[in-house]
Amino acid sequence: MLNIEILKFGSNYELPRIEHLRPFKCVLISELETTDNQKLEVCEWLLNAGCLYLMAWGKECSLWHDHMDEVHITAFNYQDIPGEHLVMTTWHPNESIRDVLRFAKHAATHGCTTLENLLILDLKNCSELSKSARTQKYKSLCVSL
Repeated sequence: MLNIEILKFGSNYELPRIEHLRPFKCVLISELETTDNQKLEVCEWLLNAGCLYLMAWGKECSLWHDHMDEVHITAFNYQDIPGEHLVMTTWHPNESIRDVLRFAKHAATHGCTTLENLLILDLKNCSELSKSARTQKYKSLCVSL
């Protein structure tokens, strides 16, 4: 059974400890303007915490994908990466969030390990929905898929 955890960040964020999810897959939902340094910081945080599959959706999703790849290959000094440490990355610019969550739940797998934890990293503006309403929305979507 897939364990789902949702974290919501606004423009002023502090990266919490999430190592308890290791290994995990992550749907990164981005609708905030972020700098390259912020993207790199978040990607490094995800990698160090044990993210083995990143699915980026929303604003600049292809850049999030590229930054995760950059952090990943840099961590291995541009050498061969052992299969158990390989991070898969995808970006989904033309799909609904429902489709991305369905993909995360049913199709995002890793060749060397089972990913039983899904982190939904919500980088949206706080004004659209309250945290509890948005959390319930994503959990409901995931359960119904």
